[in-house]
Amino acid sequence: MALKCAEGLDIEGVEYLNMRLVQLNPEAPKKTTNCVGSALNFAVRPGAVQALLDYVNTFVSENTYSDDTGIALFSGIEPLDPGELWNDTAKAVKTRIMTREDAELAAEKLGITFIDRFESKGRIGALGAVLWANRGIEAAGLYGETR
Repeated sequence: MALKCAEGLDIEGVEYLNMRLVQLNPEAPKKTTNCVGSALNFAVRPGAVQALLDYVNTFVSENTYSDDTGIALFSGIEPLDPGELWNDTAKAVKTRIMTREDAELAAEKLGITFIDRFESKGRIGALGAVLWANRGIEAAGLYGETR
């Protein structure tokens, strides 16, 4: 669904860059079938940000099969050294059983915004997708897997 969302995009000032699947914690008792989050990266001119957010939110809301779909947004370029909280939270989404409240609190501290309409446990996976969106091969594996 995320890839269809990106490929269907036609907004001036928005360029779809890539998609990454992010492996989350397979021990989580309630998770997607494959226990992954999808991260989409875009280059967006400042005047087109709201149009992109509206498009993504509407597309996902109308095309998801779940009432637990989360959508998170990080605007900007991830810092080369994202810091202890970013790294600790990235590890947590792959190794701990997080609550929605844990995810929402961490997101607020990290400048990550949830834009989904569901306000559900899907926000944990959405947070994980944002945190791992630009992190090499380990994003697609379990925590610590590098090959």
